[in-house]
Amino acid sequence: MKIFSQNNVYTKNQGKYPVIFITLKDTKNSNWEMTYNKIKKCIEEEYDRFALLANSERLTEIEKETFNKIRTGIASESDYENSLKYLTEYLDKHYSVAPILLLDEYDFPIQSGYTNGFYDKIIEFIRNWLSGAVKDNNHISFSIMTGILRIGKESTFSGMNNLKVRTILDNQYSEYFGFTEDEIIEVLKYYGREEGLEIVKEWYDGYILGKTEMYNPWSIINYIDNKDAVPQAYWLNTSSNDVIQDVIKNSNINIQKNIIKLMKGLSIEEIIDINIIYPDIYKTS
Repeated sequence: MKIFSQNNVYTKNQGKYPVIFITLKDTKNSNWEMTYNKIKKCIEEEYDRFALLANSERLTEIEKETFNKIRTGIASESDYENSLKYLTEYLDKHYSVAPILLLDEYDFPIQSGYTNGFYDKIIEFIRNWLSGAVKDNNHISFSIMTGILRIGKESTFSGMNNLKVRTILDNQYSEYFGFTEDEIIEVLKYYGREEGLEIVKEWYDGYILGKTEMYNPWSIINYIDNKDAVPQAYWLNTSSNDVIQDVIKNSNINIQKNIIKLMKGLSIEEIIDINIIYPDIYKTS
């Protein structure tokens, strides 16, 4: 792997930090109660992964009691809102090393809240949950969060000024969000599928991140795994299009005309508002 060819720049930190990893990709639901319960379940499972903390000699009895309440699903909503902050503190005390926090698809339940009428409730919970863990927390080494919403303006992160935001419009790290053409050629050659390069270009090329031309990684993996070598639209059911469908239904005539142009294979030019949040969507449509 290329990462191991970079001397010890990265490998020197391998296994050094405890890592908290939570993904909210499966928390979508039609009401707040079910969404909240799914988020709780994600938290409880991550707490259970660090079950050794329940007997840590470095935690106080009160801390261990709170840990067990969250781990077993009987804690208060306030405790769940502070659960990430608590877990970073407990891990730092136990290992004497501040953990790393990895949070995948942080905004997935926010999208669900917007489309199903509980946006304010989910925003309040996520704001408290993440702010406590990330803002002014000396018990965390660093955190990486991924999502659809650009987190700079989203009210979830109001008051936080230490975030570094990277989107598909930025050049830095753009080559790491998918497969470059050189990587595609290398992968196809490795699996003996060089003859499929033109097919792959036709079906799965077309993404521009920053200034880097990218290929859809999910589609490439599935195409190579398909022994019949038949290209398909593998990405169709990999995400929710609820918001896009809602915007199209409520769009003005100019947006509808632009959509027709795109369907005809034509190009359009638009100014992109990188700071838009869900409540503002209809103001621009």
